[in-house]
Amino acid sequence: MSKKNNKDTNWISLSPDVKKLRDRWLEMSKTNLPMVILGDTGTGKSFWIEQSIRERFQADRYKLIKVDYSQKKDLFDISINLLSKNKQVVIWWENLSEAPIEEVRLWLQWWKDTKYSLPEDSYLYWEINSVEIEQLKESKIHLELFEQFIAFQFYLSPLHRRVSDLPYFVLQFLSHANADLKKSVISFDEQFHHFFSKRHFKHNLHELKDLVYSLVAYSPKKNIKFANIPVHFFENVSEDLQIKPGVKLEVYEKEIIKANLKYSNGNRVKTAKLLGISERNLYRKIKDYELDATE
Repeated sequence: MSKKNNKDTNWISLSPDVKKLRDRWLEMSKTNLPMVILGDTGTGKSFWIEQSIRERFQADRYKLIKVDYSQKKDLFDISINLLSKNKQVVIWWENLSEAPIEEVRLWLQWWKDTKYSLPEDSYLYWEINSVEIEQLKESKIHLELFEQFIAFQFYLSPLHRRVSDLPYFVLQFLSHANADLKKSVISFDEQFHHFFSKRHFKHNLHELKDLVYSLVAYSPKKNIKFANIPVHFFENVSEDLQIKPGVKLEVYEKEIIKANLKYSNGNRVKTAKLLGISERNLYRKIKDYELDATE
């Protein structure tokens, strides 16, 4: 992964599904329809909204009404007042799952009255974190509002489903890290592609960015070598581990060793440290289970 191969990666959407989603997103941005984007933490929802706003307003002359119910609970009257007094308005909903029922009821009635007839150059966006969906369904009035916008929803995939985008995100964050940290790292060696693609990024782009910044800060050289990275960078938290009763312990042990060998790209020293066992013990287990460390 070399910085020399970098290009404009401000909006990375090489994965076929994401590219198709981006095209639809931009096409809808040419209308005055509301736009709702769903996704996990760190998938870039805010960035997509910002790109749509730029598509709709070529100049930065618009009034942004940020309606975030994690910050304040009585926002309806303030928002409607600002909407009535301004032209070129963007209403941006966030954390509506935390809004009081009366506030949601007011927004629901407003939407039913205003549907398809928002003032000219006024646009509505709703940013929804995936974990909010179940919360919205717990209240009848919240659910009714949510269902009003089903036809306008876009789902942004988590990072593990966008593997073809990963190298470009890494290069973008590498460029940012060099600028912010006053470093001059040129590249990661090729083994990092495997490492990044196999890692579980719970917080998606936020976590990937933090990892790249940490690697750049740690490295004293212009080329970051996979073999020189301390084992703590490999520590991973996976929520996908499923334990089934009736399965022998050695079956789990074999699969855990196999998964860690793959994760560390066959590096036995790092694998042993990740597993908390000696290299000799790991070597014996690889032999016992007939594992291929280079697989």
